Amino acid sequence: IMTIQSRSGPLILQTKLNRPGVTRNLVIRPRLLKILNDGLEGALTLVIAPAGFGKTTLASSWIQNLSESDPPIPSAWLSLNESDSDLDTFLRYFIAAVRKIFPDTGTETLDLLNVRQHPPASLVANVLVNELESLPSRFVIVLDDMHTVRGHEVFGCLNNWLRSWPSSMHLVMVSRYNPPLPLASLRGKGILNEIRTRDLRFSMSETGEYL
Repeated sequence: IMTIQSRSGPLILQTKLNRPGVTRNLVIRPRLLKILNDGLEGALTLVIAPAGFGKTTLASSWIQNLSESDPPIPSAWLSLNESDSDLDTFLRYFIAAVRKIFPDTGTETLDLLNVRQHPPASLVANVLVNELESLPSRFVIVLDDMHTVRGHEVFGCLNNWLRSWPSSMHLVMVSRYNPPLPLASLRGKGILNEIRTRDLRFSMSETGEYL
């Protein structure tokens, strides 16, 4: 397995940053792609449904479409697991994913993470927000399997970002259930886009095409 290592940080598993492939016989679902496209100007898209509903496949096919659009929209992917519940680990992987698009992103944040005694998590989150805000173009990042993240550290960081969301970033969370974020408030502000189980169920025409 290919890995990369920073001078002071832990190993980063490169395969977690790879977008899953899309099969040739994929059922194209324009109505769902339109929902995703319509939400691009907001801060956050949630794709929430139980296992087996094609959440990851939908997100991956959409990202592929964005890369083929004119002009293409830069995107990054991060597949999460329970080990990413640690905020330090999560932020290192998050920065590594964004660096697939913007290679110098997150230098100041990594410097803070590499010191022996970490500063407060809110400070680290704010420094990364400033670095994301300074990026030269808007981008999309997908956090897949968000339901595997446990505890409050990572979601506390995300809640902190929501108070001053970087205008450069559209975040997509793919999960089996709702993340602990202020969803009602985000809906009220019009910055939350959602695809849920009822949306992911096949229509009659999609079922016919699948069969």
